[in-house]
Amino acid sequence: MIERTEAEIISNWTNKEPIVSICCLSYNHEAYIEESIDSFLMQETTFPFEILIHDDASTDNTQKIIKKYQELFPQIIKPIYQTINQKSIYKSGMNPRFNFPRAIGKYIATCEGDDYWTDPLKLQKQVDFLEANTKYAATFHKNKIYFEDKKEFETPNDIIQEITLEKILYENVLGLSTCSALFVGYNIKRFNDWNKFEIPFGDWFIWILCAKNGRINYDNNTKGVYRIHNKGIWNSADQTTQIRNNLTFQRFLDSWYYTPASLKNDFYLKYLTLKTHENKFHEAIIFLKEYIKIKSTVRGRLALFLLYIRIYSEMITNYLLSKLL
Repeated sequence: MIERTEAEIISNWTNKEPIVSICCLSYNHEAYIEESIDSFLMQETTFPFEILIHDDASTDNTQKIIKKYQELFPQIIKPIYQTINQKSIYKSGMNPRFNFPRAIGKYIATCEGDDYWTDPLKLQKQVDFLEANTKYAATFHKNKIYFEDKKEFETPNDIIQEITLEKILYENVLGLSTCSALFVGYNIKRFNDWNKFEIPFGDWFIWILCAKNGRINYDNNTKGVYRIHNKGIWNSADQTTQIRNNLTFQRFLDSWYYTPASLKNDFYLKYLTLKTHENKFHEAIIFLKEYIKIKSTVRGRLALFLLYIRIYSEMITNYLLSKLL
């Protein structure tokens, strides 16, 4: 546990109301939650921040650990302890349902209970940037990736120069950025239709909302760690479930005006083309099977069936060529 006291943290603050609300989701994170909370409490800021934790009825010692921190930092740490797992009911949107509505801060930072920050000035730097650049709706930074099974860190070597709405829609370039985000809370909190739609990838949609309301900044310096392990929601899902969730999310975007008309159907072809070029024919075929189910017209299903045959033919051709060469 961090050695700083609540009094020491608060002594640096120049006003009373939180400027940043740190929103954290936890579920069975007893092995990780302490490192995560410590990384929040180590932040050196001139402004107040609050830590909003939503624990989704953990069955391990996660809640016990959070309560220990809450006793020591009662003015900063504000948890919700669920007794019934809400994820099983709502499927997604835990932050928008339980943390964002009670967030006081002008800005919201997100970090899940199995990830953590590494830079004690992360929040100060991000807030300073958004305060000085009001045309921006959000700022992100690079994260190291920690692979739990291999006990290895990996730092992505790609340099992101510009993030556009199209890049977020097409490529989900901010896919591993949950623990790096700081965004203007108002732009997200005014969307109140989380109960109206099924949105499998809540974070992805939040980034889209940010991009619709301003520019997106990306800092290529590493300030956090994103943990990949088999208990994670995405990594523990089978391939068919992952593809089905992708389709559900794109159908949601298609039904909602945030998706430009030119991007709607193109996503599906782009996804299939990408998987085919990567020789991931199995994924492409599963995708097509799921996509055919949601096509209502005979013509639409026939077009997809012909595409299905084409991909199968290409897969067989590549297999035979690999044997001959």
